[in-house]
Amino acid sequence: MPERDEPYSAEDLVSASELHDFVLRERAWFLARQGHPVSSAEARERREAGTTFHVERAEAARRGNNAYALWWAIILVIAALAVGC
Repeated sequence: MPERDEPYSAEDLVSASELHDFVLRERAWFLARQGHPVSSAEARERREAGTTFHVERAEAARRGNNAYALWWAIILVIAALAVGC
């Protein structure tokens, strides 16, 4: 499958962790964006785990391997059959 052109560059995107940092520690967020990391090792590990989780979920969604989508499809089919009867 060919890769798609992304509408935004990586520098333009803001992660959920960055939003959290901005809300709770605006100055720390600003310094990190300027290339001066100020987070602890634990915070970096949590951020990396969160990024990995979201990347895996996005890949599963792109491939169609989403258990939630399957269950919603089944529910919608049952609902359509119930309404149609």
